[in-house]
Order: sequence, then structure tokens, then C-alpha cells
Amino acid sequence: MTFVTVMSSLLSVAYFLQKQKLEEMRLFRELFKECNGRYDSMNECLAVIAQKGDIELSCEDRVKVVDYLNLCGEEYLYFVGPAKLLQPA
Repeated sequence: MTFVTVMSSLLSVAYFLQKQKLEEMRLFRELFKECNGRYDSMNECLAVIAQKGDIELSCEDRVKVVDYLNLCGEEYLYFVGPAKLLQPA
């Protein structure tokens, strides 16, 4: 192989890796913005529920808490990735 061939191969690999990293960062940013927006939309309702203290929650309040916990689960899944969840403990 010639020097030019080796260099062009190395540059191609570097470009591919850099592009992949940028795409991962873009996806992370989109997911982060989406999750934060969803948290913001739930924030007031959850604060009201938290201020109620140790009373039994209404069905509507329970749904809001479950929605919040589902969002937490989604965010965790994005963070660890599906491959990590499928690994044996």
C-alpha cells in the first residue's frame, strides 16, 4: 500500500468516528430537551401533589405521578441504553 492510500484510509476512519460522535451528541441533546420540556409541563402539578402531604391521592393525581415515573424510566433507558439493560446481572 502506498502512503496516500494509508493516509486516506485513516482520514476516512477518523471522519466516520467524528461524524458518529456528533450524531450521538445531537440525539442526546434532542432527548435532553424533550425530557426537560416534559418535566417542566409536569412540575406545577407535582408540586401541588407534594404539598398535599400524607393524604390519599385522587385517581387524577395518581395518573400524574405514574406519568412522571414513566418519564423517569424513559430517561433512564436513554441514559443506560437498551444493550446494558439486556445484560445479565
